[in-house]
Amino acid sequence: MFGFLNKLMRSAKVPIYVERWYFLISSRPLNSIDFLNDKYVLPEAKLPPLFEFDTIYLYLFGSDGDESSCLDKIMCKDIGSIEIADMETYQK
Repeated sequence: MFGFLNKLMRSAKVPIYVERWYFLISSRPLNSIDFLNDKYVLPEAKLPPLFEFDTIYLYLFGSDGDESSCLDKIMCKDIGSIEIADMETYQK
């Protein structure tokens, strides 16, 4: 999975959201039945060096030619809760 996420930056005096490019390499489908029947499950040996399964990697992605390094990573097993925000109520 990949796309854009809006990440909350709490370090500023006023909390703001900044857009980040993300991708997630998942090691398995969401349920065990699909996992057993999925012939495209990626084996760990096929991962590029320094990447881990079930981790969200965040990048700045300022332009199409942007080659910036990873800004942050979030281990999916460390996620305590997910909050869906109405981004139209926030100004960029």
